[in-house]
Amino acid sequence: MRKIALILLLLTVLGVLASAQEEESHMYVRTVFIERVYASSDGYRIDYRRSNSIHMASAYIPIEWFGGPTAEARLVFADDRAAPFMSVYWLDGEFHHLVLVVRRNRAHVSWGPHLDADLYASRFESAQPEFVF
Repeated sequence: MRKIALILLLLTVLGVLASAQEEESHMYVRTVFIERVYASSDGYRIDYRRSNSIHMASAYIPIEWFGGPTAEARLVFADDRAAPFMSVYWLDGEFHHLVLVVRRNRAHVSWGPHLDADLYASRFESAQPEFVF
């Protein structure tokens, strides 16, 4: 009787664990290496190389997106050789957040000149950045 109860308990625990593992995360991440970062008072313009292409693409990230722990974007300064790069996260097919990793030294070749706010202000006003991979 004890063996049957122990086996039933074990099967129940295994069933609960198996059903918990079936719930998949619907988070998708894409990391791209950045050619150049341009700062402005409105945000950051990110120039990156498209996948399997020699063509470049640009993303405009508003400065308001960078903030606290629940912000849409996080800026990380690093001295690593892999920097600069950007990781973009989607949850259930919708943009969730991004992490922008840049070189700490603003004299590094990956930093471009400061953008003129008047010329680029309208590009930072979109609700979601456009990414072309």
